[in-house]
Amino acid sequence: MIAEFEKQLSQTLEEIKSQGLFKTERVITSPQDAHIAIAGGKRVLNMCANNCDRGRQTRAEHVRK
Repeated sequence: MIAEFEKQLSQTLEEIKSQGLFKTERVITSPQDAHIAIAGGKRVLNMCANNCDRGRQTRAEHVRK
C-alpha cells in the first residue's frame, strides 16, 4: 500500500515537473534583507516579504554559513 502511494506521488511529481510547474526553493545563506546571498555565493534581490518572525530571520545564529 505504501509502495503504491509512493509510486503515485512520484508520477504526479514528474507530471508537475514536465509541465514546468515545479519550483525549487533557493537556500538563503545571509540574513533577510533587500539583497541576500543564496547557496553558491550568488547575491540576488529579495522580492519576498518574510514578516512571520523577522527577528529569527535576521539573527546571526540562525543564518546558515
